[in-house]
Amino acid sequence: MTILNLKFTIEDKIIGSVRGHEKNGVCYVERLMVHPDAQKRGIGKQLMMELEKYFPTCARFDLYTGSLSFGNIRLYKSIGYKSFKIEMIRENIEFVFMEKIN
Repeated sequence: MTILNLKFTIEDKIIGSVRGHEKNGVCYVERLMVHPDAQKRGIGKQLMMELEKYFPTCARFDLYTGSLSFGNIRLYKSIGYKSFKIEMIRENIEFVFMEKIN
């Protein structure tokens, strides 16, 4: 299994990061974050695009996010991800599962 941790820094401060790992031809995207003061500048998109470039042989990319994380969902849709499942994890916590076919 290959694991990748990417970070985006400004003046030696980490303001964004994403993690991904490959298993059986699927890249599982985890923990995309961008500091609130640096959001809406394309950093999340840039991190996602770099992650995808690192796993060119993956047939699919999978991720999940909270169903009320509208900004995250909008970002993922803008780079080609589609929802394939919504699941209630426990009371008041619902996740949207998304995929991108490569």
